[in-house]
Formats: sequence, C-alpha cells, structure tokens
Amino acid sequence: MKLHTNAALTQKQRQEIKRLYQTGNYTYPALAKQFATTRRTIAKWVKRDTTTDRSSVVKKLEKCCRFSQAGSDSHGFVV
Repeated sequence: MKLHTNAALTQKQRQEIKRLYQTGNYTYPALAKQFATTRRTIAKWVKRDTTTDRSSVVKKLEKCCRFSQAGSDSHGFVV
C-alpha cells in the first residue's frame, strides 16, 4: 500500500491505534502522545472503517463550488 506523502502514521501504526483504543484502556490524548501525533489524527483513524488513505481528489465539482444559476454570468460566477 502506498502512503500519502505527508502521512503522519504507517498503516501498522493506524491498526495498532485502533486496537489499543478498542481495549478501553487508552484515550485519544494518551494515544496521540504515544504516537507523537494529534488527538484529531487519532480520532480520524479510530473512527474510520479502514486504515488505508482516502483520495483527496474532489469527487464532484458541485460539492466544492456551488454557484447560483440565477444571477450568474456565462462562466458560472455570481454577478
């Protein structure tokens, strides 16, 4: 598996985080300290079903750029 270039954790570390958290003996802050990362990163990997990286490519243009049809010019910009 190819890791994202800026990945803070390896896949094995992600699996270990999930395993340790499921024991009930570790909190997000404790795991963050142990793995030298943030509480937010720990929460992300604990909550995900898989330990593989997700694509960061925008799936649909509408999700990232919502333009109003009324009041827009020919390029979709609101005027």
